[in-house]
Amino acid sequence: MEQPGWNYCFLLGVIMPWGAVITRDDGSLWLSPDFTPLNFIEKGIIVANGDAFVTSIPTSKNVIFFINQSADNYVACQQIEVDGYHALRVNSSYPGTLPIRVYCFANMALQPKANYGLYFYNASGELTYSLDMLPLDMRTVAVDISAAGVKQDMGRPVAVIPTASGRVMLPNSSVGGFDVWDLHLGATGNYVINRPRLIAQGQSGANNYIYIDRAFYIFTDVYD
Repeated sequence: MEQPGWNYCFLLGVIMPWGAVITRDDGSLWLSPDFTPLNFIEKGIIVANGDAFVTSIPTSKNVIFFINQSADNYVACQQIEVDGYHALRVNSSYPGTLPIRVYCFANMALQPKANYGLYFYNASGELTYSLDMLPLDMRTVAVDISAAGVKQDMGRPVAVIPTASGRVMLPNSSVGGFDVWDLHLGATGNYVINRPRLIAQGQSGANNYIYIDRAFYIFTDVYD
């Protein structure tokens, strides 16, 4: 009989009324029946501007998206909800970065594919982790915010969290005022990129805006 506040570890089909924790080298908690790490859930393809990849991840869970583009160009994405599920939509790509591969992570665990293995369940009976899952291994790299764009070779295929990184104002003597360049982080092949797109001309003011100066990325060969 389940006891209130007890955690369960299922091993080879045996229910054991005791908890289990896994800690990092520094002693901090990494995994327990009461904690679900961000795990790789699924991947998909977006083939056209305005299209969205709708996941199987309910909006009650946290989600992170990473993208890898087929070309070295600007792309702007938006996280949305579709019928109670998380989705990623491509709002704009220039001049032609599609298709885009999407990698999805969430604080959930998929149901086991076999009736044996190591599974963590919380006191409510919800599966919180299994050895079938691949936890998120996310890394960061500094990026410059420049209308010239940035391209950094990470040595292996990568995908990044699609993010608006900044807005740069450059003087334009031919039309007067300033050109406005919008920058978004992306990835293609082994490269983390920060690509600009001209969105306005003849604007007053010369203030640049840096939203984020780091890219968050994964090595995709871990999850392919």
